[in-house]
Amino acid sequence: MQASASFQHKHLAMVFKYAGISFIAGSVSHGVFSGSRSLLTAGLGIIAFVIGTVLEYRYTPAEERSSLWSTLMVGALLSVGLGFFTGSLQHFPDSPARSLWAVPLGFALSLIAFALINRNHFPPNAKKYAAASLISVAALSFGAYSYFLNNPVTGGHDHGSHAHNDSMATNATPTVSDTAHDHAAHDHGTPTPAGDAKASAATASADSHADHSHSTHLSAIGKPANADQVQRVVEVRMDDNMRFTPDKLDVKPNEVVKIVVNNRGKIKHELTLGDAKALQEHAQAMLKHPNMEHNDPNMVALEPGQTGEIIWQFTQAGHVDFACLQPGHFEAGMKGVVNVGHVH
Repeated sequence: MQASASFQHKHLAMVFKYAGISFIAGSVSHGVFSGSRSLLTAGLGIIAFVIGTVLEYRYTPAEERSSLWSTLMVGALLSVGLGFFTGSLQHFPDSPARSLWAVPLGFALSLIAFALINRNHFPPNAKKYAAASLISVAALSFGAYSYFLNNPVTGGHDHGSHAHNDSMATNATPTVSDTAHDHAAHDHGTPTPAGDAKASAATASADSHADHSHSTHLSAIGKPANADQVQRVVEVRMDDNMRFTPDKLDVKPNEVVKIVVNNRGKIKHELTLGDAKALQEHAQAMLKHPNMEHNDPNMVALEPGQTGEIIWQFTQAGHVDFACLQPGHFEAGMKGVVNVGHVH
């Protein structure tokens, strides 16, 4: 009976401890960039890890114990390290610049954590192993970074079984591709041919699809406008660090702004205006369907080196979010906000 109880105790300790580590590691990989859901996951992971560690501590012989506090701290360090290491390995294709430093950092943190766990059993050649393995990981990371910069993984939306077709105004000149939404069964309209790499998605009419529309939330964030209505021009740069520069814009209510967007990176990026919920849902859809190309009036998608523009009237005071919805870019933190209020 006692053996059975001991087995149950150890199994529960293991489940809680390593489930907690997994949750924390996953949250470190995505949580900094993915908002409240990952923060909740991190919280659950911390709780599970503490429960598992306390249960394990209770059956560990006193002579083999470290203090409970140091055990928790080392475990947290290991979780963070594994999160950086494993998560950033997965994101090398879509975030090579971030993964270049996050993978070696995560591996280094795992080495430090393991050294703290085994500080009483640290062989003489351990330092050589640590240095050699860290150099190897850093070199391989640089190789992967160089590869994905020269062979970027690109892809747009693909909703799979239907195709949309937005009618485009004749003076709109998309830079991203010569195709609009292609979903397979209904069509978004016929785009005009690409010209001098200047995209003006703003002069396009709003989406009007029967069952699926990317314009569902447009009325809440404003409306497209024409070039002759422009009151101000702002410039936004995109790069492979998964950032917009600037990532905050200030406009007046009802002001018509031309947002000139330049892709300084070596992979495809986009700027899409929307509310936070719609952008997050759209980003999740892109992760599932990475082959959809789209060209709506509230967005512009650009290949490396291209410049495009959105002409938009921000009709309501408050704020309008924007993000890059290329697969993985939103999750990597490629977001910004337009503050719609009085501009001095």
